[in-house]
Amino acid sequence: MPRLAPLALALIAAGLATGCGGGSKNPRKTTIPAPTIRPSVVQFAGPNALRCGKKGRVKTVSFRYETKNATSVEPQIDGQNPGAQAGYPPRKGTMRFSYRCPGPHTLSITAFNPKGQSASKSVKVEPESSG
Repeated sequence: MPRLAPLALALIAAGLATGCGGGSKNPRKTTIPAPTIRPSVVQFAGPNALRCGKKGRVKTVSFRYETKNATSVEPQIDGQNPGAQAGYPPRKGTMRFSYRCPGPHTLSITAFNPKGQSASKSVKVEPESSG
């Protein structure tokens, strides 16, 4: 019987060396990417109507906004970038639009995240009726 003990130990050692029944010294690591959180526009609030006066007159219209998960925001008037504007804070602030009378015009905000995802809200601002 003494010869079986060394043979049994040799078989167990060989099984462990080939990975049978034991753990690997270099386990495979799986990296799960962090979920992408889409931006959202929580608030975009301003007037729905504006008293204009003369045709061609330009009035400034202010809209308060608040976003979540955004790294930048951009304004639009009738689907177009309004041109040179100071950068707006991505979380919340007040956007100012140049409204050319008589309108109507659609004013929008788009919030972006680093992955290029976006969310938008729009408000149609009508000329106020004069009577």
